[in-house]
Amino acid sequence: MAGIKLVTRGTTRRRPALIGLVIALLTSFLVARNGAAFIDTSRTWASQVVDQLKARGVVDGVGAGRFSPDSPVTRAQVARMLVSALRQGAAVQALRGATPRFADLTADHWAADYVEVAAELGVFKGYGDGSFHPDATISRLELATVMVRVLGLEKEAAALPPFSDQNSVPDWGRPYLAVAAKEGLVQGYEDGTLRPAAPVTRAEAASLVARLLAARGDRFDVEGSLTRYQPDRARVELEGRAWSLAQDAAVYVSGRKVAPAELSSADLSPDLTRAILDPSGRITYLDSVPMQAIGRVKGVDPATGKITWGPWDGSGPERSALAGSAAAVFKNGRRSAVPDLAPGDRVYLLFDSRDGGVRAVDAVRVDAQGVLAAPAPPGGLLSLTVPDGRTMNYSVAAEAVAFLNGDRAALSQLRPGDRVILALDPPCAYGTAVYVEAAR
Repeated sequence: MAGIKLVTRGTTRRRPALIGLVIALLTSFLVARNGAAFIDTSRTWASQVVDQLKARGVVDGVGAGRFSPDSPVTRAQVARMLVSALRQGAAVQALRGATPRFADLTADHWAADYVEVAAELGVFKGYGDGSFHPDATISRLELATVMVRVLGLEKEAAALPPFSDQNSVPDWGRPYLAVAAKEGLVQGYEDGTLRPAAPVTRAEAASLVARLLAARGDRFDVEGSLTRYQPDRARVELEGRAWSLAQDAAVYVSGRKVAPAELSSADLSPDLTRAILDPSGRITYLDSVPMQAIGRVKGVDPATGKITWGPWDGSGPERSALAGSAAAVFKNGRRSAVPDLAPGDRVYLLFDSRDGGVRAVDAVRVDAQGVLAAPAPPGGLLSLTVPDGRTMNYSVAAEAVAFLNGDRAALSQLRPGDRVILALDPPCAYGTAVYVEAAR
């Protein structure tokens, strides 16, 4: 069929900036959008992405207001999600009632038009016997393959990460899975496995489609810094432009879902606010995302790159985010890796506005801290007055890294009264300082 075109990454893909407003108003709203939440997703790990995709018209329910997040997703349902995500509503309408190309798909099947469009785009290819199996489940490997086709990355080279079950990946699927992992479309489980043959659930499919939209730059319609909120008029102002907030809008603040009536300007103070619009231009989904976080590491999963952290004093809730293979990780002033992070490390994290993942980590192991009691002599000892009032002397390694107010510095630049933290080797009271950070 002429006129159906898959827009792949590298042509119209947008990368939203961290600062400033990015407006991506859709040229056609042929799929109905609804911000109302499903009744069975509020306690699931994927509730936020399901709300996002529902607001965009990419997912729908299974009846009675339910999404059924843990049920296996079918190939026909995936076709519907992807075609909707790719804004191919006009093509779906044009093909309505046409004779399907696949032998086992009748024209009266609810997803026949979506499957036909997906096949026309080259996203789905069917089986060798001419069948499609619309109501069959889809495996993680099969869905990863489809995602790579959507992005037009079939010829891109990548190495398959060292998952413990990577030998179970068939030869034909290894290039697709390697690229999907490189692009952050698929991730391993906490036990280090990938499970390529496992059937994908509806929640997992929604999560992967959300990542796909993020990779294409199409996840949100509006992104920017909040400049004003008017609760009495249900209006949100981003970068000076006002948008009405739908009554049933799904609203998240730092990952926590709140009722629109509960919002305040203080709630929407993080660095980036993002929204999805309905055909009339009202906001049906809105979230505010902190672009950075400071706290203490609570745990690290080396297999998945998940970092869990909490507030300094342990008084607030813990949060987690994934650091991909491209994330820049530093510890004690030196290039490092996620597995080197340890519970108790002081950590600063910078997030990616596209998917909320960690793109940079600066961690410090704090073994000693106090106030500098005397000038630091060249090659001598650092004398600190520690919190209990004692004066402790620490030798400094020749290769030690030192910072003053965030900038690299020599020890001679430190002055009595500076607040100092040290990383020691070995990490005990009489270890040698290998990292020195001072603030004045």
